[in-house]
Amino acid sequence: MQQEETTGWAGWAAFAGFMMIMIGVFHVITGFSGIIHDDFYVASANYVFKLDATSWGWIHLLWGVVVLFAGFGIFKGSVWARTVGCCSRCLERSSSMPASRACSSTRAQSCRGSTPYLR
Repeated sequence: MQQEETTGWAGWAAFAGFMMIMIGVFHVITGFSGIIHDDFYVASANYVFKLDATSWGWIHLLWGVVVLFAGFGIFKGSVWARTVGCCSRCLERSSSMPASRACSSTRAQSCRGSTPYLR
């Protein structure tokens, strides 16, 4: 019987899995908010994606489910889950997928940028 040795990377993998589960849940909540409440997102004048709030909500919902399941896959050691984690990090960092800056409803018209902002 050979005993497997645990390395220091196991803690980081558990942290990554937990964070992916949390991010997936947050994306699902944001997606439901965009689907149910159409004026949840505010599009600025420089809005790059010409999608309505319902479409943006569906994107968040579906992506949140993928990231949520990938987070559980990290705990099982799945290669596909690690791939989803790396790709989602690159995608979210390089695109305007996450709402990076919140705007209040009183200054929604003055917000600049290409992301859909939260009220």
